[in-house]
Amino acid sequence: MAYLNFDPNYFEHPKTRRLVGLTGERGEIYPIRLWCYCSKYHAENGKFINYSAEEIEAILHWGGEKNLLVNSMTKVGFLNKKGNHYEVNDWKEHEGHIINYKKRSKIAAKARWDKIKNKSNAPSNAKDKPKHPNQASNQASNQASNQALPNQHYLQDKKFAKSFEDYLEMRKKIRKPATNRAIDLVFNKLNEFPIETATKMLEQSIINSWQGIFALRVPIKIEPKIEKLEPINEEEHKKVSALIHETAVKMKEKVNA
Repeated sequence: MAYLNFDPNYFEHPKTRRLVGLTGERGEIYPIRLWCYCSKYHAENGKFINYSAEEIEAILHWGGEKNLLVNSMTKVGFLNKKGNHYEVNDWKEHEGHIINYKKRSKIAAKARWDKIKNKSNAPSNAKDKPKHPNQASNQASNQASNQALPNQHYLQDKKFAKSFEDYLEMRKKIRKPATNRAIDLVFNKLNEFPIETATKMLEQSIINSWQGIFALRVPIKIEPKIEKLEPINEEEHKKVSALIHETAVKMKEKVNA
């Protein structure tokens, strides 16, 4: 995960103090929110193309006077107004490493996924006759490594493949990226289940941000216990009615006394 380059002197920097003076107490929080949003959605160039000042202020959770925050950030130098868009000042100089990290991560994830798919397509039939002396040992090695991979049709299933990619992405977000060994262990467990169940197990881990893969949890349905009341007979009904009437008469006498 890429991190923002943060100046330890930020809170006492003249630009920061000027912004607080223009926007009020806690004004120093808004540039940090701006950088966080930009690193997530506009890491390549730091530009807010076709964003209005009101939209930027809403993104930064500004609740004060309209346009005051954006105008103040532009005035002190946190934002630059260029034609029809705003851009973060010196974004590439200070935070250009973020987009490079994202590109490397995407390439690495694709390479890892391609490696997994290539393993599943590798020859693993021990009955094939080797063409040279070393082929027999290579086939045995491929067969052993493929035991930890799901059946080939798993990887050809679009839903399973998408769920697995999302699972790897979730692992990165919780700062527990999957190693090659971890991927082998996950696939070894998924092999024990049908492809529909294996896909749901991946989705279950994604939803709950679980590092591991677990059997599906079946929700327990608890039926409310309703006690059945026995009907009272006519004689009991008369007794109860008489008691209620007698109590009402006594209460009325006390009120009139």
